[in-house]
Amino acid sequence: MSDCSEPYSFCVSQQGGSYEYRPGATTGIPTFGTVDGPYAKFSVASADALSVTLQWQASSSSSYVRVPLVYGSPFVTAVYHNLRPYMTKPPGPALLLVNGTDLATLPDGALTLTTDALNWTLATSTPQNWVFYTSSPVTWSCTVAGCSLPDNNIVIRVAHNPGIVARALALSRALIRHETHTFARGS
Repeated sequence: MSDCSEPYSFCVSQQGGSYEYRPGATTGIPTFGTVDGPYAKFSVASADALSVTLQWQASSSSSYVRVPLVYGSPFVTAVYHNLRPYMTKPPGPALLLVNGTDLATLPDGALTLTTDALNWTLATSTPQNWVFYTSSPVTWSCTVAGCSLPDNNIVIRVAHNPGIVARALALSRALIRHETHTFARGS
């Protein structure tokens, strides 16, 4: 799969996966990637009638990103194992704001912040908002190209249109905490 189809899609490439939730949008899709280089292998780890779990594996078999996709969910979750996350903006639209800060106004165009909800605003014809949630505050390093984390074992949940997602934020954080606890135990 190398391109996206509407209205809901998940695009796959060697660089990672990108997710589109808003019907009719054709630009502004962030990508789950890693600062540890391109992935060596992509596979469908599991699937059933309502979900599919995608996996990107690095050259080491113990380093991977798993993305369980559930039909109808406004969230996409990425479970990073022994890889450091790097969320990139799509080609074309500028990353206007990160948590309300205009990166273009910063002397070096870089921002470091600690938060459990990273909010992006992309410069599309109708500005798009994306939120990246973690179970607890983490330190993000952001530039105009995207944001990365130094953590190599983390669960990140992304959603488009925070207005819809704000109502489910408490549930999301609870689910991430459960997944992080399960992930840490090795279950």
